Amino acid sequence: MSKSLGKTQFSGKQINGNTFRASNSVSASGTTIDDSLNTMFDTSIKLTDLMIDSINPKVVKITDYKMILEIENDIIKEQVELQNLTQNDYYYTYYDTNYITYEPVRYLNDCFSVSFNFWFSKEEEIIPYFYFIKDGVTSEYRLNKINSKIDSFINISFGPFQKLFQENRPTEVYIALKTNTNIIFFKHHKILDFNSYSYATQNLITQKINLNLMLTSCWTMPGYRFPAPLEPELYSKLTTMARDVEADFVISLGDLLYLQPLSITSEISIQCAYAQFKEYSRFQGLFSNSTWLICNDDHEFSRNDGNKNAPILKLLRNKFSDNFPLISEVSTDYRSNISITKNITFITLDTVSGRKLNPNPKDKYDKFLSILGEDQLECLLNGFSNVYSTFDANALCFVLVGKTMFGEQGEGTFLYCQSEREKIFNYIKDLGLRNVCFLCGDSHFSDVSEYIVNVETNQIIREIRCSAIGSIPRKGDVNESRVPGSLVNINNFGKMNIEGTYQNYTITYEDYTLNDVAYKYSWNIKYK
Repeated sequence: MSKSLGKTQFSGKQINGNTFRASNSVSASGTTIDDSLNTMFDTSIKLTDLMIDSINPKVVKITDYKMILEIENDIIKEQVELQNLTQNDYYYTYYDTNYITYEPVRYLNDCFSVSFNFWFSKEEEIIPYFYFIKDGVTSEYRLNKINSKIDSFINISFGPFQKLFQENRPTEVYIALKTNTNIIFFKHHKILDFNSYSYATQNLITQKINLNLMLTSCWTMPGYRFPAPLEPELYSKLTTMARDVEADFVISLGDLLYLQPLSITSEISIQCAYAQFKEYSRFQGLFSNSTWLICNDDHEFSRNDGNKNAPILKLLRNKFSDNFPLISEVSTDYRSNISITKNITFITLDTVSGRKLNPNPKDKYDKFLSILGEDQLECLLNGFSNVYSTFDANALCFVLVGKTMFGEQGEGTFLYCQSEREKIFNYIKDLGLRNVCFLCGDSHFSDVSEYIVNVETNQIIREIRCSAIGSIPRKGDVNESRVPGSLVNINNFGKMNIEGTYQNYTITYEDYTLNDVAYKYSWNIKYK
C-alpha cells in the first residue's frame, strides 16, 4: 500500500507482541507527525513482511493491500461470524435494517469491482472495505469514509479487486460496510474471471461465454389493479430460478411500478411506491445478487401514457435512477444508457421523455412525430456504430425499450412512428449488423418477432417481448412479424442463456409460466 498523508490510522501487533497505533493528525504544536507515521508504517510493513516470509516464504505478495493485524474487538468478532456464515453461500446478503432500509441493489459487476445502491436510514460515518484471504494471508483494502444521511441513497463501488496486469489473481472477496461500533453490510462475492473478459485473440477463439439473464415487465404489486398479481407464486419462482442459475442480470422491460395520481406529487410519495416493491418478501435476494438493467415505460414516468414534458417528469426520472442507477447515463433529459459485458452490448432507451404527438397525422400510424426524441435517436444510432466498429457485424446487441417495434398493442409502439422506426432499421441494415435484438415489455403478453431487413443477405432484426409477470394479461395484438407459436398470453417471465465462445455462441430464450416452459426460441450468432 502506498503511503497516505490523509487521515490514516494504522494499528497492529509487532513480532515481540507489543501493539502499535499511529496517526497523522495535527499535534498540539500545530505540526504533523508524518515523519513518525511514515517511520512506523515502514517498520510495520517490514515486520509484517518478515512474519509472512517466516510463515510461507513462497506467498505472492499483492501490492496496494495491507495485512491487517487488528487487536480483537467486537467488530472483528462480528466479521468472523459473518465470514463463517457466508463462506459457502455467495447468495447470502447481510444488511442491518437499523441502518439500511432496503436490500441493496447491485447495478454494476465486473472483474475489477462491484457496485451497490444503498438507502440509509441514519446519519453515520461509514467505512466501506473489502478483504480476501489467500495462502493464509488476509489482505484488506479500505475505501474512503462516507457520511450517510437520513432517508437518502448512496452508490458505493467496492474495488479494485485486482490489477490490469497481475499474477495470482484473487477469485473471491468479502465486501462490507462498518460503523465505529458494528458491521452493517457484509457479502461474500465471487470475482468475475479476468481472462474470460479479455479481448485477447486467443480468448476470442477459445474463451467460453455462459451468461444467464432474467427478463420480465409489468410487476404489479398487491393493492393495485386488484386482483393483480394474479400469480404471486410466479414472483417467487423468478427469484428462486435467478438464484439457481446464478443469473448475471435481471432485465426489467418497463412498468416496474404502477404510479397513481396520488403517488406522483412528491419525492416522498414516489419513494413509497419503490419501497413497496423493494420490501416485497418474494423478491428478497433478487436485488443484491444480479445486476439490474431497467428501461422505463410510461407507468414509471406518469400515471400512464405520458409524453415529453409531462407533469413532474424530471422528478419521476430522477427517482427512478436514484433507486436503480445507470452506470453511464448519457443525458439528464432522458434515461438512456450503453453498457458492455464481454462482447455483448446493452442499450437502454427511454420511450417517454422525448415522445411527442403529431398534431396533423396522415393516418393512425402517424400518431407521433417522435418516440425517442432527436438526441436519443442519434445516441442509439451512434451505439450501433460502436457495436459494429468494436465487435464486427456478427456482434450481439440488445436494445432494452418499453415499447415494441412490431406489435400494435397500446398505440404507443414504434408502428405509430413509422419514420423513426425506418431510420433505426435502415441504419442497422446499412451497417450490416446481424444480431440486433430488441427486448420489450408493456403489452401484457409475450411473443418473439423476426424481421428480415435485407433479403439478399438474410439479415434479421429480432425482438423478444416479455410481459407481464404481474399485471392482468391481454389476448394479443396484430403483429405481422410474430414467430408462429410464440404468443404467450398468461402471466410469465423469461430466462435467456448465452453460451458458446466469443466468436460463436447461441442465444436461448425460454418463456416461463407458473407451471412450465410455455415457449422456447434460440438462434446462433452465425445463423447456423
